[in-house]
Amino acid sequence: MARSEEPSDSEIKEELRRKLLPAISERELGAEITDVLNLLGRKPGTREEVGAALARKFIAKFARPNRKIEELIEYRPRQLHSLLHEIVWEQCQHFIRTHPEEIRSVKKSRAKVASEAERIHRRKASKNWYERRRRRPLKPGLIEQQFGENSPLSLAGLLQQLPPTGPCLDGIFHGGTVRMCDGTYSLQSLFGLTRKKLSAAAPAIRRGRKLFYDYRAVLRCMEGLLKHTGEDAAWLSDLSRRRTVLTGVLFRAKQEARPKIADAFTKTLLPYLN
Repeated sequence: MARSEEPSDSEIKEELRRKLLPAISERELGAEITDVLNLLGRKPGTREEVGAALARKFIAKFARPNRKIEELIEYRPRQLHSLLHEIVWEQCQHFIRTHPEEIRSVKKSRAKVASEAERIHRRKASKNWYERRRRRPLKPGLIEQQFGENSPLSLAGLLQQLPPTGPCLDGIFHGGTVRMCDGTYSLQSLFGLTRKKLSAAAPAIRRGRKLFYDYRAVLRCMEGLLKHTGEDAAWLSDLSRRRTVLTGVLFRAKQEARPKIADAFTKTLLPYLN
């Protein structure tokens, strides 16, 4: 028996809208209003009384909670919450990509140094800020945050779990680069680790005075960090969470990455799933 083809995005969207966004037609709404008016008779009362009668009827008929959405909230609250955050991230990234001129226009120009004393003060303040930031413990990186929780939605009943996923590596999967610490996505924000723990493993691409890192640097960082397990591991020390994160990364790479990059991620990460 031939295997059925996977549904298209448009078919999945149509089924989700049918299950989660039930609609009423103009004809059905007109019929409901007519029924209420017939029940009120030839002297239905004031406008306020008619409005109240219509409101009671429509609330009882159409304001029932959506059972599918209630199931998602009840059984998959964390995944649904995470998914909504992912959507916000993707919308922000889409806006940044499609409105580069507007983003650049809001950048503030750096004020010129008025004196040598001010230059010394700025340099000292900058060093102090960097030291405070360097010593501050970092929270789990975006890779662990986005790929550490299972994602809820699928076509089959909307409750079957899919491998965890997130958009933080999409730029890398598409052949892009990141900085060490600047921007929404950087090596430090992806791994949640300090520059010192990452720079030695990450081969950089120099463009003028700036350094950039592509998928090869990300994989070098991953491989170097994954070699350490248990308490000595600086990244993904818990083996169960490690498998969850790596499974999600490989799943997203298969969906988003260029073939060459997807193969590199598979070759590098697959041994650490065993």
